[in-house]
Amino acid sequence: MSRTRRKQKPQPPEALPPQEGPDLMPQPAAAEEQPLEPVEYDPVGGCLLRVFWMLLGNLLLLAAAYAITQSPALLGPADALFWLCVGLLLAARYVDVKHFKGRTAEGRPATLADWRRYALLLGGISLGLWLVAHLAARFTA
Repeated sequence: MSRTRRKQKPQPPEALPPQEGPDLMPQPAAAEEQPLEPVEYDPVGGCLLRVFWMLLGNLLLLAAAYAITQSPALLGPADALFWLCVGLLLAARYVDVKHFKGRTAEGRPATLADWRRYALLLGGISLGLWLVAHLAARFTA
Protein backbone atom coordinates (compact mmCIF):
# COMPACT_ATOMS: atom_id res chain seq x y z
CA MET A 1 0.00 0.00 0.00
CA SER A 2 1.52 3.20 -0.98
CA ARG A 3 0.38 6.55 0.08
CA THR A 4 0.72 9.46 -2.14
CA ARG A 5 1.04 12.97 -0.92
CA ARG A 6 -1.05 15.61 -2.41
CA LYS A 7 0.65 18.73 -3.42
CA GLN A 8 -0.66 21.69 -1.48
CA LYS A 9 -1.90 24.54 -3.47
CA PRO A 10 -0.02 27.77 -2.69
CA GLN A 11 -2.09 30.13 -0.58
CA PRO A 12 -2.50 33.81 -1.29
CA PRO A 13 -0.49 36.12 1.02
CA GLU A 14 -3.61 37.25 2.94
CA ALA A 15 -4.33 33.69 4.07
CA LEU A 16 -0.78 32.92 5.21
CA PRO A 17 -0.25 33.14 8.97
CA PRO A 18 1.92 36.05 10.07
CA GLN A 19 5.53 35.25 10.61
CA GLU A 20 6.76 35.46 14.15
CA GLY A 21 9.15 38.08 15.35
CA PRO A 22 9.35 40.94 17.84
CA ASP A 23 8.65 43.62 15.27
CA LEU A 24 5.88 41.90 13.29
CA MET A 25 2.37 42.39 14.57
CA PRO A 26 -0.45 40.24 13.21
CA GLN A 27 -2.88 42.29 11.22
CA PRO A 28 -6.61 41.80 11.78
CA ALA A 29 -8.60 40.38 8.91
CA ALA A 30 -10.60 42.89 6.91
CA ALA A 31 -13.88 41.31 8.06
CA GLU A 32 -12.94 41.93 11.73
CA GLU A 33 -12.20 45.63 11.35
CA GLN A 34 -14.58 47.88 13.20
CA PRO A 35 -15.00 51.61 12.85
CA LEU A 36 -12.91 53.58 15.31
CA GLU A 37 -14.76 55.35 18.07
CA PRO A 38 -13.71 58.92 18.78
CA VAL A 39 -11.34 59.19 21.74
CA GLU A 40 -12.38 61.67 24.41
CA TYR A 41 -9.54 63.47 26.18
CA ASP A 42 -9.70 65.28 29.50
CA PRO A 43 -9.30 69.04 29.44
CA VAL A 44 -5.91 70.35 30.55
CA GLY A 45 -7.51 72.14 33.52
CA GLY A 46 -8.95 68.87 34.80
CA CYS A 47 -5.57 67.14 34.51
CA LEU A 48 -3.85 69.96 36.40
CA LEU A 49 -6.48 69.81 39.14
CA ARG A 50 -5.92 66.06 39.52
CA VAL A 51 -2.16 66.52 39.71
CA PHE A 52 -2.68 69.17 42.39
CA TRP A 53 -5.07 67.30 44.67
CA MET A 54 -3.38 63.92 44.21
CA LEU A 55 0.24 65.01 44.51
CA LEU A 56 1.33 68.63 44.69
CA GLY A 57 -1.20 69.78 47.27
CA ASN A 58 -0.34 66.89 49.55
CA LEU A 59 3.38 67.65 49.25
CA LEU A 60 2.67 71.29 50.09
CA LEU A 61 0.62 70.14 53.09
CA LEU A 62 3.54 68.03 54.34
CA ALA A 63 5.92 70.97 53.85
CA ALA A 64 3.59 73.18 55.91
CA ALA A 65 3.46 70.51 58.64
CA TYR A 66 7.26 70.42 58.69
CA ALA A 67 7.33 74.23 58.96
CA ILE A 68 5.01 73.96 61.98
CA THR A 69 7.51 71.62 63.67
CA GLN A 70 10.23 74.25 63.19
CA SER A 71 8.16 77.15 64.61
CA PRO A 72 7.90 77.91 68.33
CA ALA A 73 4.64 79.86 67.88
CA LEU A 74 1.38 78.19 68.83
CA LEU A 75 -0.40 79.63 65.79
CA GLY A 76 1.72 81.17 63.09
CA PRO A 77 2.05 81.60 59.34
CA ALA A 78 2.83 77.89 58.89
CA ASP A 79 -0.53 77.04 60.47
CA ALA A 80 -2.30 79.41 58.09
CA LEU A 81 -0.48 77.83 55.14
CA PHE A 82 -1.36 74.35 56.40
CA TRP A 83 -5.10 75.01 56.63
CA LEU A 84 -5.05 76.98 53.37
CA CYS A 85 -3.62 73.85 51.70
CA VAL A 86 -6.40 71.73 53.20
CA GLY A 87 -9.00 74.17 51.82
CA LEU A 88 -7.35 74.22 48.40
CA LEU A 89 -7.24 70.42 48.27
CA LEU A 90 -10.95 70.22 49.11
CA ALA A 91 -11.82 72.90 46.55
CA ALA A 92 -9.70 71.28 43.84
CA ARG A 93 -11.32 67.89 44.38
CA TYR A 94 -14.80 69.44 44.39
CA VAL A 95 -14.20 71.29 41.11
CA ASP A 96 -12.70 68.13 39.60
CA VAL A 97 -15.78 66.09 40.51
CA LYS A 98 -18.36 68.75 39.67
CA HIS A 99 -16.94 70.29 36.48
CA PHE A 100 -14.19 68.08 35.05
CA LYS A 101 -15.69 64.56 35.25
CA GLY A 102 -13.37 63.42 38.05
CA ARG A 103 -12.87 59.71 38.54
CA THR A 104 -12.32 57.45 41.49
CA ALA A 105 -9.27 55.23 41.96
CA GLU A 106 -11.26 52.39 40.38
CA GLY A 107 -11.87 54.49 37.25
CA ARG A 108 -15.59 55.06 37.70
CA PRO A 109 -17.04 58.59 37.61
CA ALA A 110 -16.71 60.32 40.98
CA THR A 111 -19.80 61.67 42.73
CA LEU A 112 -20.38 64.20 45.48
CA ALA A 113 -20.60 61.27 47.89
CA ASP A 114 -17.00 60.44 46.91
CA TRP A 115 -16.05 64.06 47.53
CA ARG A 116 -17.69 64.01 50.99
CA ARG A 117 -15.78 60.83 51.85
CA TYR A 118 -12.57 62.50 50.64
CA ALA A 119 -13.35 65.61 52.68
CA LEU A 120 -13.88 63.59 55.87
CA LEU A 121 -10.73 61.56 55.30
CA LEU A 122 -8.62 64.60 54.45
CA GLY A 123 -10.02 66.55 57.41
CA GLY A 124 -9.28 63.74 59.87
CA ILE A 125 -5.79 63.06 58.57
CA SER A 126 -4.99 66.79 58.40
CA LEU A 127 -6.15 67.40 61.97
CA GLY A 128 -4.03 64.47 63.19
CA LEU A 129 -1.00 65.66 61.22
CA TRP A 130 -1.42 69.20 62.53
CA LEU A 131 -1.59 67.99 66.12
CA VAL A 132 1.45 65.74 65.68
CA ALA A 133 3.37 68.63 64.10
CA HIS A 134 2.59 70.87 67.09
CA LEU A 135 3.55 68.12 69.55
CA ALA A 136 6.82 67.60 67.69
CA ALA A 137 7.47 71.35 67.84
CA ARG A 138 6.98 71.33 71.65
CA PHE A 139 9.18 68.31 72.30
CA THR A 140 12.02 69.26 69.96
CA ALA A 141 12.27 72.88 71.12
